[in-house]
Amino acid sequence: MALENRHVDCIIKLGGSAITSKQHLEKANTQAINIAASHVHEMTRKCVIVHGAGSFGHFHAKKYNIATGFNDTDFEQQRIGFSQTRLSVTKLNHIIVQALIEKDIPAVSISPCGLWKTTDRSVTSTFLQPINDLLRAGFVPVVHGDAVIDTSLGCTILSGDTIIQLNHIIVQALIEKDVPAVSISPCGLWKTTDRSVTSTFLQPINDLLRAGFVPVVHGDAVIDTSLGCTILSGDTIIQILAENLCPKRIIFITDTNGIYDRPPHNDDAKLLRYISVTKDGKVTNEIETSQLEHDVTGGVQTKIASAAHIVSKCNIPVHVVKLGSAAAWKLLDKVELEESDIATTITLQESEYPK
Repeated sequence: MALENRHVDCIIKLGGSAITSKQHLEKANTQAINIAASHVHEMTRKCVIVHGAGSFGHFHAKKYNIATGFNDTDFEQQRIGFSQTRLSVTKLNHIIVQALIEKDIPAVSISPCGLWKTTDRSVTSTFLQPINDLLRAGFVPVVHGDAVIDTSLGCTILSGDTIIQLNHIIVQALIEKDVPAVSISPCGLWKTTDRSVTSTFLQPINDLLRAGFVPVVHGDAVIDTSLGCTILSGDTIIQILAENLCPKRIIFITDTNGIYDRPPHNDDAKLLRYISVTKDGKVTNEIETSQLEHDVTGGVQTKIASAAHIVSKCNIPVHVVKLGSAAAWKLLDKVELEESDIATTITLQESEYPK
């Protein structure tokens, strides 16, 4: 699908050698990036920015031969290399987007991974709708060269010429544990109307899963066809994924032992070990909730509503556990919880189970 010309005045390519020190691993040329941001600020904002990787990504891509595709001798390590390449490239993308935002340019990151495909390094499939949607809403899409799925080679490098900080921290931690994690952003791919999800694009997640990667999705700011934009919470995302991927269980890892009958900072708060949900999504337990002032996603209330939706629509058990707890380790290790485990399990009311 071609970009609609009325939305684009120009496409700007920032070369990797201009915005990084290519001889030094992950060294951005912040002065050059700030100058480029100033240039963009002075011109019309109906543009798309594409940037190369320079010293971000190239070192990892070369080390693991990502450009030439997977080979049979070191496939597992190459997948980790693919993930490290993407993590490195998206670090630079964040630096560039931040510089643009500091110049009051409404820049939004767009990653080709999962959206663009190649065959023998030639582009055979693109998905440009996110760029169109962002342009139409007055944003400046910032696209970068990326590591992508190649239908013939397994993977390759898609250069900029051919075509979130917390999220990065999480992905980096996973990669350091030899988990081939890959970041996926909903912005431009998912849409809402009056905050209800009306459009998703799950193909990137399916493709990455099929290729043996671990997609890392995050809550995001997204286009809303009624409000213009809104916040899509991770709790909402997980219920959409549950409906489409049909996992055996859902695990919410939090900073508390589970769901309490009232805010856990209250002295008389009691942990609810089991919560029942009716087929129409109603929670049978009495629960009082609170919300932090800065939490724009609905806090615990949204989490409970999301869990109830998953249980009622998919009949999938939802577990709420504390990070680092014995219950969390058990569930992640596919071990069933026992009566002694401290957690909350949310299930369909027994009388509502399908016959």
